Amino acid sequence: TNFFVSCALFFAFNSLGFAGDYLQFQDPQNTWSYDKGIIDTAKLTIRPQGAYCEYGLYLVFSGRELKDSSAQYEVQLLFSLNQAASLTDAKLWVGDTLVTAKLIDRWSAWKIYEGIVSRRRDPLVIYKNSATAYELRVYPLKKNMPRRIRITWLQPVDFSNVNAIAALPINIMTLSKRIPNLEVNLYEDSDWKNPNIQGISDVAFTNINHPDYGNVLSYTIPSANVKGQLNLTYDSPLRDGLYYKIFPTSATEGYYQFAYNPRAFINKAKKLLVLIDYNKLSTNVSINDLFSSIQATMKATMKATDSFNIIVSSFDFTPVQNGWISASSDNIDAAFASESVKKIAQYSLLPLLLNEGINFIGDDPKASIILFSSSYNERNVSQANQMIADLDTRMSRTINFYIGDYANKDVPTTKGPNGENYMGNDYFFSTLAKMSNGFYINLTKASNNIFNLTNAVFNQSDGVFFAFSMFVSATDGLTYSQYSSTNIDDAIIQGKPIIQFGKYIGKLPLNINASGVFGGELFNKSIALPNSDINTFGTKKMWTLNYILSLESKGEVNEIINEIIKTSMDNRILSRYTAFLALEPWMIKQQENDSIAAANGSGGGGNTSVEILGSNSNISIQASPNPFQNNVAITIDLANKNINQYVIQVYDVLGNCVKSFDLSKSTISGNRIVLNWDGTDTFGKYLLNGSYLLVIRSPQGTQTFKLIINR
Repeated sequence: TNFFVSCALFFAFNSLGFAGDYLQFQDPQNTWSYDKGIIDTAKLTIRPQGAYCEYGLYLVFSGRELKDSSAQYEVQLLFSLNQAASLTDAKLWVGDTLVTAKLIDRWSAWKIYEGIVSRRRDPLVIYKNSATAYELRVYPLKKNMPRRIRITWLQPVDFSNVNAIAALPINIMTLSKRIPNLEVNLYEDSDWKNPNIQGISDVAFTNINHPDYGNVLSYTIPSANVKGQLNLTYDSPLRDGLYYKIFPTSATEGYYQFAYNPRAFINKAKKLLVLIDYNKLSTNVSINDLFSSIQATMKATMKATDSFNIIVSSFDFTPVQNGWISASSDNIDAAFASESVKKIAQYSLLPLLLNEGINFIGDDPKASIILFSSSYNERNVSQANQMIADLDTRMSRTINFYIGDYANKDVPTTKGPNGENYMGNDYFFSTLAKMSNGFYINLTKASNNIFNLTNAVFNQSDGVFFAFSMFVSATDGLTYSQYSSTNIDDAIIQGKPIIQFGKYIGKLPLNINASGVFGGELFNKSIALPNSDINTFGTKKMWTLNYILSLESKGEVNEIINEIIKTSMDNRILSRYTAFLALEPWMIKQQENDSIAAANGSGGGGNTSVEILGSNSNISIQASPNPFQNNVAITIDLANKNINQYVIQVYDVLGNCVKSFDLSKSTISGNRIVLNWDGTDTFGKYLLNGSYLLVIRSPQGTQTFKLIINR
């Protein structure tokens, strides 16, 4: 990738307008003619790839509701993905021919696409505009001619001890004027079991031989349910708190990835009374989802040597049994199937429930309370303080409260003692947890996911990490270039696994070495990763994706941008500086030849002339010397003598215009202009060493030329 590309693409950035997510069909020849777009068909494939899932989304855009049957429209789709995700493929159907998009530098893609659209041909282009924002354009679409595309991306999975959660792209579906059914097809993997869709009842995946995808588990979400936030869930693939994949590239080198929950080795016995309060008016979480989440979390975080009981808000507050119950999987299942749990009230009885819980525990020194509630009736600060004081007098000793607040519907705000805002029962719950040396989390802090909420609450009941450190080692070697898609501190607090990707030199097995202070005691744990889970495709690809994301966060520096472009194109992972471009089959070879010709004309020193695809070829540019130290003579042969038609400027690597030339002060002879430039900006300040882009605009087009300052 040539250095000029990184300069030029920043200029392209400035020419694009970014907005929020939307789908519209617009006539590029008559920009006032547009309509909200329609997705007629949507099919999704998901394939687990370790800590990520590979998504493939097939869409058919329909122009059946367009008014003008003769006009040609452009599909414009702006959509969002997780900031740790990235596109890895794009395909366009031209008639019945499937065209795989090329991944090229962004500037060239933009020039080619805009030139083709102006000539009314058939391209697709996809840009990455920010960490989360993507832009897809397809041309043309007609009233009686739909367009078919497929995009593929990698997106991280949200792990817990209970399940693995893969968010479905509902945000893209809901941009459509008519929301389609979403066909979901899952590739089976022995580590990923019992798929379900959180938020929809009675989901049943069917094993079929799909005509397009082969053997998959399939389920179609009706359009009426394609709304809000829907997640695909699996049973957690973690075993003893660990899930990993290794990709050796030789006998002594390779890539690795793992998800590791350091709480898995904690053997502290627990005695937990679970209190469940429900108010259907203040939450969108169904009782079934609430119960299934608590049940699954208890089975994942508790052992038969632990003890539990459950009391729900009801008329009689009857516990599942009179005493403590062994926390075996069978006993937990039986408890949630009991009549005592099933008769939970649909409205909050929180004060009475808390009183019953305190009475049940009595003076048991080892018991703690787990509370789940959606009540916001205790939000008044003075009443909350009085209630906490009353609870304190009821306790014969301080009982630890671990609280999960899942209220998320019409939750009112109240002022705290110092004027701060609290949502619902935030003040009451947080103060009760603090007073009892417990823990509190609400649904917002749990990413609006009930499984994250229950997992965080039960994990905190184990105790607290006061310090934690982790490194990975290779036998007779080392690991390096590690990237993590999780914040370690947040993962420790919420009881979620730490995700890491890295390289190694040495022999297998690799070892995870964790140490720190938990519950006031020092610990040191080492876990081997044997050479048993080989993942040839995903592990290297995901490391490379995280490498690109890391480079993109380092700032807009020439060397970094060139490395991003090269790595992106070599590994087929979209970046902010590259783009996917799909053309009509007959055009692909011609454009490749043009690209090669342009690239070959971009040599390093001497007189350098570069022709960007789609530029004004009637203009010839030479510069000597180039690179230059103090002065460069720029000779430009124009298409005509009317210099008033031309604007000549210099842009830096950030896309900023740093110099505008006054052509009336230049040397002009016929169609030739000679500019003498000393490397200063418009204000006479000397520019830093590096690459700059000379841009010449005229009614006939735009010409670009690379200049290098090297003092």
